Order: sequence, then structure tokens, then C-alpha cells
Amino acid sequence: MKEEELAKIVRSFSLFLNYANVAEQHHRIRRRREYQLLGRRPQKYSFEESFSTLRKSGVSKKKIFDSLSTQKVNLVFTAHPTEVKRKSQIRKNIEIQEILERMDQTKMTSHEKKEARTSLKRIIANNWLTEEVRSERPTPLHEAQSGLNHIEECLWDVIPKWYSHLSAQTNQFLGRDLPLESSIIQFSSWMGGDRDGNPFVKAKTTKEILYYQRKEACQLYLGEVEKLIGELTMEVASPTLISRVGGGPRPYQKLLIELKKKLEKTKAYFESFESEINPEDILKSKDKLL
Repeated sequence: MKEEELAKIVRSFSLFLNYANVAEQHHRIRRRREYQLLGRRPQKYSFEESFSTLRKSGVSKKKIFDSLSTQKVNLVFTAHPTEVKRKSQIRKNIEIQEILERMDQTKMTSHEKKEARTSLKRIIANNWLTEEVRSERPTPLHEAQSGLNHIEECLWDVIPKWYSHLSAQTNQFLGRDLPLESSIIQFSSWMGGDRDGNPFVKAKTTKEILYYQRKEACQLYLGEVEKLIGELTMEVASPTLISRVGGGPRPYQKLLIELKKKLEKTKAYFESFESEINPEDILKSKDKLL
């Protein structure tokens, strides 16, 4: 076969395996929902099944709760160039999962089903005509951006929902909510700090990427704080909160606006290292860093 023909076959299998992974992930979600909807016995390896098995084996509620709420699961982002996916590719995979979820609905009209299939074909055609991997060798910054893309597009919304579900299960089976300060899932990263595998990573590189990640973290939190400012319009609050903001209407909003200013200044401080702005000038303003 000619190289051009071989490249197309390799690429088609690469896309096929990617779609198979997306479909398999969706199928796991579908199976989970079926267990919940039909009220069957707890799904194997679920929180419900684990808690029930431990209780039946004689482990006390306190021991289960204490062990669970203090354990740590550290997920590490690796810096492997072959895993550097474009942000658009991650979003398309999420869009495919959303379409598959809609197609599972039993009350879809024939027109809605046709629209869903057309959308799937559009995404597949788009992916086929788009280079999945960067043509140039990814830099350490590209690797860090890729890791943050996964956090922003996938983990940012999923992790809080996971904690909420786990807390509901501890309440049901162990009689207590998960502590607010509990931090079971933690994240680490090699990106920007891999001294073994990447000769281009120097101390300056690590510093730049740390500043970049902090700036992006501020941006993510800013989005959430702005949502809360629009939601928490209540006038009634605890005496502690009212005292903290100095009284006045809408105490929650006052506190959040103060937090927003700190986040904005902190973000600007880390952005200054990428521009001509002197970071010391930002520190001189009256607002504090977070």
C-alpha cells in the first residue's frame, strides 16, 4: 500500500477506537441508570453495594465512615505527547455522549431521531477532515493546556456531582453526610515538571506553567463566583455573615463581590508574568490577592 492509503486506514481505526471508547463510557452510564430506575439489587462495585457488603460483614458504621472520609485518591496528569488532544476534540466527544443520551429516550419523535443521527454524522465527518494531533511537537505549555482542558471540560462539573452522590450514600447507609472539608480526590501533575523525559523542561519552564495554571484556576473559579452572585440574592443571613460584610442588603452578594475582586486581582497578577506589566504594580493596588 502507498503511504497515503496506509495513513487513511490507520486514521480510520484511530477514530473508530475513539468512538468505541465514547460508546462504552456511555453504555456504563446507561447500565448505571437502569439499575437505579428498575430498583434492582445494588450494582456491583457501586457505593451502595460496597457499603452493604461491609455492614453485613460486621464492619461498624463509624469505621467505614472514618476510613472513607480520610482516604486520599491522587490522580496524576502525565506529560505524554501522544495524549495531547485539542480542546475541540474533547468537546466533540462530550457532544457525542450527549447525543447518545438523547437517543436513549423512548419518547423521541422520528424527526428528533433523524436530527440526532444527522448530528452524529456531522461530528464524524468533521473529525475525519480535522487533524486530531498537532502537526508540530507539543511544548510543555501545550501539555499543561491539554491537562487543563480535561479539567475544564470534564472534571470541573463531574467531581462535585461525585461528592454529592457519595455524601447521599453515606447519609443513607452510614447515617452521616460526608464532611464539607473532606478531600478524597486530589490531583497532581507531571506537566511542566518532568525532568526525566523532557530535556526542554527547565526551572523557568516549570515556573511559567505553574503561573499559567494558577491563572486558569482563577478563571474557572471566577465563572462559578459570578454564577453565585446571580443566584444568592437572599436578604436573610446568619449574624456571623452579616457582621463579616458590615451589614446592608444582600449580604451573600457583598461577600462574593469581594471574593470576585480578589480573584480578578490574583488572575491579573499571574497574567502579568506573560506580558509587559510589572507584577509589583498590581500588588500596590488596595485590593488583596486571594
